Amino acid sequence: MLRQSAAFTTGITISLMFLGFPLRTPGQSYTSAKQYPAGTTPVAVCVGDFNRDGKTDVAAANSGSANVSVLLGNGDGTFQPAVNYSVGQSPSSIVMGDFNGDGKQDLAVANSADGTVSILLGSGDGTFQPAMNFDAGSSPGAIVVGDFNSDGHLDIAVLNSDPTNYEGKVSILLGNGNGTLKAPVSFDAGGSANALVVADFNGDKKLDLAVANTLQGEYTCVPFIPFCGHPNGNLSIFLGNGDGTFQTPLPAFDASISSLALGDFDGDGKPDLALGLGYFSHLGNVLLGNGDGTFDGTAVTDQGLSANSSVAIADMNGDKKADLLMLSAEPIPFLNLFLGNGDGSFQALTGAPEERRDRRGRWSAKQKYAAVLRLLRGEDLETLSRELGVTAVTLSGWRDQFLDGGAANLKARGADVDNEETQRLKSLVADLSMSNELLREKIHRMEAGRSHDL
Repeated sequence: MLRQSAAFTTGITISLMFLGFPLRTPGQSYTSAKQYPAGTTPVAVCVGDFNRDGKTDVAAANSGSANVSVLLGNGDGTFQPAVNYSVGQSPSSIVMGDFNGDGKQDLAVANSADGTVSILLGSGDGTFQPAMNFDAGSSPGAIVVGDFNSDGHLDIAVLNSDPTNYEGKVSILLGNGNGTLKAPVSFDAGGSANALVVADFNGDKKLDLAVANTLQGEYTCVPFIPFCGHPNGNLSIFLGNGDGTFQTPLPAFDASISSLALGDFDGDGKPDLALGLGYFSHLGNVLLGNGDGTFDGTAVTDQGLSANSSVAIADMNGDKKADLLMLSAEPIPFLNLFLGNGDGSFQALTGAPEERRDRRGRWSAKQKYAAVLRLLRGEDLETLSRELGVTAVTLSGWRDQFLDGGAANLKARGADVDNEETQRLKSLVADLSMSNELLREKIHRMEAGRSHDL
């Protein structure tokens, strides 16, 4: 499920085929996005086969209209008009499962404003019964399903956040097998927990949870960037006991994490994790599972991806290897496709530093803005200059332009290339002049020595 990134233009449509954002990918091509009316402010989607016709259907949770839109698929990439079903207030996430054991797909929706989870039992023909609402703790967000107590019935785990003290929790709602849920039992998650996945991370056939959060550490504002927040966060693994309870969480990764996705990137049959990292970072990361509840981390360069990324995993080119989709939110939204090599590594995106100029040798305002953001987040000027192939003087100039008047001052200008070339030539002239002076001094000393000998 994609959260936040699944919203879609003005908030009254959902865009399918890469959610309407420009796509960056190594050598792949895709059709343009198609948009379908839904409710107000859709924020999360899930897919299933709700009418059992073998065609993929879509359900979207609409935060602004407190309902769920179900769009039945035609099997050719198009969808029928949405049918809406009321749920709780401000639904924030949605997931599919069979909660009453009748073999028909149902929906579970976390409603952040009224602290509930809505269960919509499916009829098997694409329609759903009215929602049943169950207490789920404070501000439930991300939601997953699994059989956490090994009784054969689907249960639900949700993340809770407390906006007053930024203390996150995981709440477990055990299923009764008839579509109803027991009262939640909560566990401390730390910080503001905002991403959650379920898998058996240590191979004991008991379901575990991976929980990520973003709010830890001192509250910080980044100058001249419209963001204030906490630079730290972490990922914790909650190993399940098989009875609906969990062991003390194990730390797995320290970073401000905005989203999680589950896959197997190296083909060893052990669950791996992809992380979308939040503010104060411009990397995506893949954690390769060791099969014992621990992970090895491998940084995946995003080549300009910015904060607040959302991640998803799929086989996008049909080679039976897991690929990584990552949405970067700034400076301009891009959906980036990293094709997997099957060994835990990924192919590079197009648009590497040496390819970033346009045909006239100029840098776009978007590319300048991305470079300026990296400077303002504390990256070293000289290091960034060498990486991008741009003089430090030029980078400093872009930064000054941005600080003087914002992103609008970074429009591409032909003079940029001329100025950069001028600076390069001035530097070369200075080097030559210095070499000439040194040579003259050496000759002078040699002549003086010869005179002294005479």
